Amino acid sequence: MKTGITAFLLVFVLAFSAHAQTEMVWDTYGLGFTLPRGMKITENNSEIFSAERNDLSLAIVPFKESSVGPEELADLLIELAEEFEYDVVTDADELELDGLYGYYTEGRKDGAQAVLTALMDEAGESNYFVILVYQPSTRDMAIEMIASFYPYEGETAAATDMVWDTYGLGFTLPNGMQITENNRDMFTAERDDLLLVIIPFKEGSVGPEDLADFLIAKAERFDYDVVTDVDEVELDDLYGFYTEGEKDGGQALLVALMDEESDSNYFVILVYNDASRDLAIETMISFYPYDK
Repeated sequence: MKTGITAFLLVFVLAFSAHAQTEMVWDTYGLGFTLPRGMKITENNSEIFSAERNDLSLAIVPFKESSVGPEELADLLIELAEEFEYDVVTDADELELDGLYGYYTEGRKDGAQAVLTALMDEAGESNYFVILVYQPSTRDMAIEMIASFYPYEGETAAATDMVWDTYGLGFTLPNGMQITENNRDMFTAERDDLLLVIIPFKEGSVGPEDLADFLIAKAERFDYDVVTDVDEVELDDLYGFYTEGEKDGGQALLVALMDEESDSNYFVILVYNDASRDLAIETMISFYPYDK
């Protein structure tokens, strides 16, 4: 007999949810999924991916059990749930997604409710234990997230669509970048050959005509030597200027952007090397404001 979760998943496959989502990829393992808006990534490395907001949290823990086949996965799910000190409260039910096979159950721990899932990549050797802790108001979101998981070939996805919910700013991140800060004061992400820093600012006295001078002042404040003229940039409802700078032997794109429809403004630093300069430019032109 199908449980309430199974029935919901079947409906979800046929009709996209009205909840706002952010497409994500976990490059380390070639796993794609969606995050509800407002979730902040807290860990992203080879051992765990985690994200959270006040009413929902996600943790993905990869595991390699070469001796475990699909027929043993339900028992392994229960073992993993107990290892993470969850009391299992429902039977393990089968789950088939796009390229992934697995089981899920529900559990409780310290009064919190969670959907617990074990997923097996049918075409590879990657397996995942997924914990989604929810509140009654976000149970549907947790179930939607389960339904969103899929394996992907890393080379087919060049960038990840991101949104900085705090300020309603959208942009793309080249794959392989790991988010290192995501709060009201700063958004940062990096990989070996590229660094992105976004710093919001509110300067009511700065208009479009003053933005070029403001950019130079900001660059100098961050100890960058400006090495090119300041050029105008017009994006989707964002207006601004950019230049290039050098600091301690590193090269950077420096950008000041003004949201034409609100009072949000951004100083952006993209540190690159010769091989990643085009990626820095692509990241710069991907910025856009969105309605939260």
